[in-house]
Amino acid sequence: MAYVNCKNCGQVIQDTMPVCPHCGAPNTPVAAPQPTQPYAQGAPAQPAYGGAYNYQQPPQKQGGSNTVLIAIIAVLATLLVAGCAWFFFGRNTSDSQPQAAQQTSAQPTVVHDTIVKETKTIVEKPTTVVKHVRPANPTTIIVDGTNVCLRLQPYIPSGNRYANTLKYTNGSNVHPARGTALPYLGESGSFYQTQYNGYIVYIAKQFSYLQ
Repeated sequence: MAYVNCKNCGQVIQDTMPVCPHCGAPNTPVAAPQPTQPYAQGAPAQPAYGGAYNYQQPPQKQGGSNTVLIAIIAVLATLLVAGCAWFFFGRNTSDSQPQAAQQTSAQPTVVHDTIVKETKTIVEKPTTVVKHVRPANPTTIIVDGTNVCLRLQPYIPSGNRYANTLKYTNGSNVHPARGTALPYLGESGSFYQTQYNGYIVYIAKQFSYLQ
């Protein structure tokens, strides 16, 4: 039991009395003040004394750890793909470069050989130009050039200039040395007629002269 002051007259009375015995005013008990909540807004209320406390763990953010894990997996996958691409394509490119270099370096040699062969085909050209006086009664033809061909007919074919030349049994052309003397048998157009090893042949006037 406790004592309180009457709200009307201020006299001390028991808190269980329904009315004040001094002034007859009703005695309304004053509600005890509520304790201040020590938790922030949204926190679970404190249980009554002696009751069980239902603690709820605050929700955790989901997805943070999953994002980091996905990023790590993506980086590893990129490195793996790049390594495989270099292994299959990078090595093939590096291996093919020396072969391409060898083929490129071999080309000048082939071109050089071709140029040399083409130079060798330039024949029947006199080394010096000397004007010889034609005798009144010629008897001898003097070869005045190098690689001069002896022809079986007095003309040069347009398709193959060596088609009607005198050849050895191995197929190579007969070229009498410069200064060789051959018998004069007559003329036919731009050729002199002569005899060589039993064959009647013709030699171009451009690469010979008469004596």
